[in-house]
Amino acid sequence: PLFRSAIVTAKQSYFLGMAEFHQGLECTKDAKHGESIARFRLAYGYLNEAAKKGETFFQPGDVLNRVGRELSQAEKDNNVIYSDLIPSAHQMSPIGRAVLAKATSLAFPASKHQDLFAKVVPRTVHDALAKYESQREALVQGEVRKLRETTQALNETLSSLNLPAAIEDTSGDELPPSLLAKGKVVRDGGGVDTITELMRELPELQQRNKDILKETSRMMSEEEQADNAMKERFKEKWNRRPSGDLFTDHRAEITKYESILANATQADGVVRTKYDDHVNGMTLLSKSEEELIGAVPKGASGASSDSPAAGELRSLMEEVDGLKAARDSIEENLRSATADISARLMSALEENQTVADESISEAQLTETYGPLQQQVAESVSAQGALVQRINAAHHRFMSAGGTASARESVLKDLAAAHDAFVELRDNLNEGAKFYSDLTRLLLKSQSKVSDLIFARNTEKDDLVRDLQASLAKADPQPPPRPPKAIGTNSPKPTPAPRQPPQRPPPPPAQQVQAQPPAPVSAPAPPPASAPSYAPVYTPRAAYPYSQAPPPQPGYYPQQPPPYAPQPQYYGAPPPGAPPYGYGQQQPPPPPP
Repeated sequence: PLFRSAIVTAKQSYFLGMAEFHQGLECTKDAKHGESIARFRLAYGYLNEAAKKGETFFQPGDVLNRVGRELSQAEKDNNVIYSDLIPSAHQMSPIGRAVLAKATSLAFPASKHQDLFAKVVPRTVHDALAKYESQREALVQGEVRKLRETTQALNETLSSLNLPAAIEDTSGDELPPSLLAKGKVVRDGGGVDTITELMRELPELQQRNKDILKETSRMMSEEEQADNAMKERFKEKWNRRPSGDLFTDHRAEITKYESILANATQADGVVRTKYDDHVNGMTLLSKSEEELIGAVPKGASGASSDSPAAGELRSLMEEVDGLKAARDSIEENLRSATADISARLMSALEENQTVADESISEAQLTETYGPLQQQVAESVSAQGALVQRINAAHHRFMSAGGTASARESVLKDLAAAHDAFVELRDNLNEGAKFYSDLTRLLLKSQSKVSDLIFARNTEKDDLVRDLQASLAKADPQPPPRPPKAIGTNSPKPTPAPRQPPQRPPPPPAQQVQAQPPAPVSAPAPPPASAPSYAPVYTPRAAYPYSQAPPPQPGYYPQQPPPYAPQPQYYGAPPPGAPPYGYGQQQPPPPPP
């Protein structure tokens, strides 16, 4: 039958469209934004074709709308952020075939079988594990932030003292080796152009997240306004759950994301200030060694590299390097340390029928991260004593005769620019990753809101249709009663009797004067030659109707001859009227 052929062809197009759609989602995860748009377009075309071929027997349903939303979102992201080239259909590789099942040799006995539900835990244990993971992440981030802040303060102190460049610059003609190494680090990292490009991309990523939040809030507000309008229209018959109650959690989530974006904006402002303060030094360090040497002022040094103060400063700089290396190791240990407390939580649940997650989590965090926290505290306290010793040794070194003021100022700025470059590069990369991850979370939240609104709109359409049908089937209202006449007690006037309309007088009838008949004379005798038979002669005067008057204009033989209209009389005819005869109308009966 024809409907089976339509179903088969429609399903073929449907499966092709779904394959392209899922492949486009994989391309989006792999950052192949141009190819994902091309896949979504193919999927949309296949699904449209399935809808047309299936007619009333098979329809793709809501999948077509979902593909349309993904396509519009991908095109918008590509136009605003990625700007990837969109390949044509023949330029893309065909979708590979997935192996759904393959033959494997059976092991006897099957002792390596793993229970698929072995890691399934009760809900209380699952919530306790999630809470513990959140506490662990907060602890690690706090300790790492503490190490980086103290290291940054140490670098700022050394840059203000022009260390270690001050103890290396003894000739006044060549640059200190430590400064040349810092310039190489900046050039290998892409120079100031890399930092400038990252600074330019950061506001765009931030604005992208703000637009998603704004669009999500707009969608919820419009749906809530539409729901309130329907409530005002149908009153108590509109008995579904209000939109404001459904969107409470989503609005709280939007508020949380807005707060996160506000904090990120403040952090971006700090990064922008640091970039503006050190952009000149980073630009100078991005140049070649010859250009860098020519840009630093010349000057003679009054201090000897063999002085006791210079030797003490070198020893202190070695301690600084060792302290930074130890902090890098501590940070790596903090990030790699893991602990599974699910067994302890399950044991507590079996013994006490409840989970004391606070005590168990604190005990596990102290056991795992306690030694590392102690190392962080010792490193921070050691830095304070080290900075005091560095300041004292630098004072003795400068008293013995330091470098020239102009040269020393440039060397300090270059050292500070190197530290700012390393810090800005790390912060900007983390900021870009932060905004990308936040965009993924916001799009997921927006997708949930969009699906909820779509379901609400479908529910609204069904409810409106039912309400309108019920109103149409309801009994019609009785007609309004006529208003009472003013003065109902007064007698009603008696209507006048109806009189028949007066007819116009008849026109005068034309009288035909009849001529008297001619006298009949005796016929003459026939002549002798006449035949024996002769026709009978009949005079015309004997038949008066044969002498009718000539026809009047407009007269047709097929119609009756126009006779003069005769008046209608009630009762006996008036005196002198001719009797009723041929061609005269009979009078109507008298009125009752």
